Amino acid sequence: IYPPVGDNLKPGKAEKNWCFFSEGGRLRLLYSTVPISIRTPGEPDIEIDSSSLKKVVGESPTFNSTAPIDIGDEWLVFFHWKYMAVDTATQRPHLLYHLGAYTLDKNFTRITRQCTEALFSGSTNDDLIWWTDCVGTPVSTQPACILPFGGEYVEEDDTIELALGVNDSFMGIFKCPLVNILGLLETV
Repeated sequence: IYPPVGDNLKPGKAEKNWCFFSEGGRLRLLYSTVPISIRTPGEPDIEIDSSSLKKVVGESPTFNSTAPIDIGDEWLVFFHWKYMAVDTATQRPHLLYHLGAYTLDKNFTRITRQCTEALFSGSTNDDLIWWTDCVGTPVSTQPACILPFGGEYVEEDDTIELALGVNDSFMGIFKCPLVNILGLLETV
């Protein structure tokens, strides 16, 4: 199993939200976003300062959503974070998810742009999604949030195509002009 990091080799433990991608003929792994850690077999790990993302996510647990997407002279990455919140109307706790994005320079040395707020957020004003365990038993409800899990830049029409899920309950394809996404990010 590559890479032998984290809890992936410990019995009864599992990690997810790892994002594999290829670059320059090398298999790479975006292991984490806070901090940004990229692993490549046979090469030193790449660690990139992502402290600027704390302005958006605070101390919330933060996860990769997509592998870096090559958009020409940068890499576009979507990520998500979550925290518990109480619905003031029902006093029920809900796990809220939020989606953000950032870009990395072509050499994986720094964040070049980032969101300053969530691109999408779950809301208790919308229908709630039932989250179930591995055998389908309802566990809790969550406000719906769009979370991409793969993507590609389509140079011919300057768009991003994303495979996405809605809280692991629904799936679909989202296509958007790249300029619309980059327009939501600020230079770091």
